[in-house]
Amino acid sequence: GVRSYLPNHRYIEVDHIWVWTPGFAHYLNKVGARGTCHVVGPILWYLPEKTTSIGRTPVPRISVFDVTPMTPASAHRFGLLFNYYSVENTIAFVRDILAVRDDLEERHRCRIEVLIKHKRTPTGIHDRAYLDWIRAMSESGRIRLVPPDTNIYSMVSESIVAVTIPYSSPAYVAAALGIPSIFYDPTGTLVPSYEEVHGLQYAAGISDLRTALNAAFEASTTTQP
Repeated sequence: GVRSYLPNHRYIEVDHIWVWTPGFAHYLNKVGARGTCHVVGPILWYLPEKTTSIGRTPVPRISVFDVTPMTPASAHRFGLLFNYYSVENTIAFVRDILAVRDDLEERHRCRIEVLIKHKRTPTGIHDRAYLDWIRAMSESGRIRLVPPDTNIYSMVSESIVAVTIPYSSPAYVAAALGIPSIFYDPTGTLVPSYEEVHGLQYAAGISDLRTALNAAFEASTTTQP
């Protein structure tokens, strides 16, 4: 029940601050940041594309957003005594999504494509075991790895649902676009602690994920012309 805030936020002193959500505006005000907050929705380094860069397809898509795990040595240098985004947890995150996708394909007799975008461009601090596993899944056709510079607006808008590891920001991009959005914790150990917005839900464990993805798939089929 105790929250730990980033200490540097209290020293923000500007006239105007643009933020994604009302909750973050409230947070900045609470910790003492000075300035008028304007809640404007997702703020990325680019705007939505007029023409999608990932290609349209009649095949239903699931967009997946991870947090690329660091090596244990790198995590230690950053002062992370415990790193939730370990290789084991991130592999479990993707593996569970693929398992549920397979179930949905068999039940509904159709193909469902899974796209994944790494949170950060892989560098020397990131764990090769995870990156190699994702590459193997991509080469086998189990998943489609999109380039790091893929426009998230396009990726999400062409999907029936977005699944994000807690608590990365693409979940809020999807919700803002009206696409069902899921925070998925494969470990079932986290206390849900995030700003709730319309269209965003939380799933802990593969049973919850199966229910959420099935609901998103069925909703997408009822809205198709």
